[in-house]
Amino acid sequence: MRRILFVVPLTEPGTPIAAVLNRVRAQMTAAEFRCMVVAIDDGGGETTREQLREAGSRMPLHTITHRFPRGWGESLRDGLEWVADHGNPEDVAIVMDADDSHAPECVPALLAAVDRGADVAVASRFCRGARGTGRSWSGRALSWLGALSLRPFLGLADLKDPTGGFYAVRVPTLRSTLEAYRGRFLELSTWDRACSAEALVKLARSGARCVEVPLTQRGDQPPAARRSQRNVAGYVRLIARTWLATAASPPVPSPPVARWEWRALAALLLIALALRVYRIDRIPAVVIHDECDNLFNVYQILQGKGPGFFGVDWKPQPAASIYVLSWFMWVSNSVTALRLPTVMVSVAALVPFFLLLRTVVAVPVALLTTGLLAADTWYLHFSRTGWDNIDACLFLLAAVLCLRRAVRNGQWRWFAATGIWCALGLYGPFGGRAILPITLLIGLMSLRRAAMPRGRLLAGLLLSTAVAIALLVPQLRTALSDWDGFQKRTRFVYVLGGENETKPALTKLAIVLEASGRKAYQLFAPGFPIGRERTDRYLRTETGAFSRPTAVLLGIGMLAGLLCLAQTWHWWVVLVASFVLTEGLTIGNLNGARGIVFVPILYLFIGLAIEAGWTVCRRLSRALPALVVVAALALGASTSHQYFEWAQSQLLLNALEPSIPVDEFPAWQTFVREWIATRPEFFNVGMWKTRQAQQRAAQAGSPPQ
Repeated sequence: MRRILFVVPLTEPGTPIAAVLNRVRAQMTAAEFRCMVVAIDDGGGETTREQLREAGSRMPLHTITHRFPRGWGESLRDGLEWVADHGNPEDVAIVMDADDSHAPECVPALLAAVDRGADVAVASRFCRGARGTGRSWSGRALSWLGALSLRPFLGLADLKDPTGGFYAVRVPTLRSTLEAYRGRFLELSTWDRACSAEALVKLARSGARCVEVPLTQRGDQPPAARRSQRNVAGYVRLIARTWLATAASPPVPSPPVARWEWRALAALLLIALALRVYRIDRIPAVVIHDECDNLFNVYQILQGKGPGFFGVDWKPQPAASIYVLSWFMWVSNSVTALRLPTVMVSVAALVPFFLLLRTVVAVPVALLTTGLLAADTWYLHFSRTGWDNIDACLFLLAAVLCLRRAVRNGQWRWFAATGIWCALGLYGPFGGRAILPITLLIGLMSLRRAAMPRGRLLAGLLLSTAVAIALLVPQLRTALSDWDGFQKRTRFVYVLGGENETKPALTKLAIVLEASGRKAYQLFAPGFPIGRERTDRYLRTETGAFSRPTAVLLGIGMLAGLLCLAQTWHWWVVLVASFVLTEGLTIGNLNGARGIVFVPILYLFIGLAIEAGWTVCRRLSRALPALVVVAALALGASTSHQYFEWAQSQLLLNALEPSIPVDEFPAWQTFVREWIATRPEFFNVGMWKTRQAQQRAAQAGSPPQ
């Protein structure tokens, strides 16, 4: 036979619990319901305990006693967890106040709503038929305005009164929601009555069908808890969690990628590809000196005189990426072939980015954010030039995605795949060296969160490390044979090198923190100094790393990420670690070449900000999300337009010096190939420009300047 389990928190001394329990017993007896009261004694005092003992002799009563007061929220959580543990599938839990403000006469109506198919029935002060006795008109108006203002943000469109705190819930529904949230059911338990609304939000987001019935409320016993200012702060925090952060969604695995998602992603990738190949041989209108130096190694390889596959190039860094470029240049000697590898890598990186983001936000939001990343000025600039720094974006995103899947399902193949991507990062540009330590850090931090046994997770991390090291062994032998030369570029940009090398540890820490903080500010600043590294080659330093709307979205997304750490903590680990390793430990200002590795991670947080707008628009109207789509498309069009405008400006062309105009590129190619055939020395762009100046001077009959 069904039982009605009343959950009644007692947090205030002098609460008239005896009168409440007498009314409950009388109402249940008249309605012929089996009932049981679960009273949570949280500082009610000796008088309250005496009343509970007396009531326990007349009706089924279970008392949960807190040795020290914990607050109304934790009392409610303990009561609901006890009901979930001891209730039967046919039972119904009733949450109500102990101050005699909730009339037990409403219970039959709540149960009738449950019998009609509702999972949660809420006694509402604002639906038709509701009555309030002893309350002033101003008090009712204030409560109505407060509840009305919360509805759009909490996502409870079917409930006019999410803050009343008087509702019925099926025990199976309560049990499944508690299991889905795994200890995060009432995260606002220390914020007084806001956690009651939080419970309704999470029940609704778990799929519970919620309805309302009219409430008869007695207002002659105004509870002190409702007068607490902590209620207001708690509701603000709840809004932040549910609206900005989507933290009220159960931490369940995302569904498999649907066919329509793959089709939409494929269409987006085609657009991104078109954006990158559009006039790629003319924009920028010069071949950058780094591109030329890479090509010098390529032509050496094609003539059999270059470094081996496991050797080092001119930078020096592993020559593997130069070999990849040589395959393209073997097919064609054009500027397009020179830049095509970075085009393909940058487009490929959008796939793991989308797959990572869709586990946290809605699929349409993930698609929109992926499009914004594809059109970002910073990301687009490195996608359309011969710099191989963008390779680290693909390697990092793929490694994190594989590791997350390995931790989720415990399959060895995903751990091995993680190791492969980490090894590719070590063979790649400077930022790729951070990938292996980042993935290991995420794996170790997952020990307390993963569902798989810790021993298996540790074994998987060892497998990832072993695969990465095994693949790196051939390159290690080359690097160790000339370690000083291999580390030359790293030492040059290391912020703790030179005169800082002998400073005390605390001073070194302060230097790293100052560099990290200054460059973090420059991510949001409307502009920053160029510095001696000429960072204007990589970023629009005069307007900032990101456009103003993008910077605002990034700030909102980071705030949202802090409010839902349970879902985004691995994003923070990747961002902080990659930022400190590439920017905090290096000299100068924000460097776009080294920092390109964490740009996709920043866009993960931008996706959270877009999700906030998408969510609130859906709650206000089903048609409003179209505004988010239009705004995202407009922003993407704006940032891509800004790139092409900047890429053709004289400002960037000056910053890219020394360089070779694309019209001179065929002549440079011919000369460099002849040089390599006859001489072993390196020939750089500066030497070419000097030679060209000498030729022009000879033709004009005057000495070169």
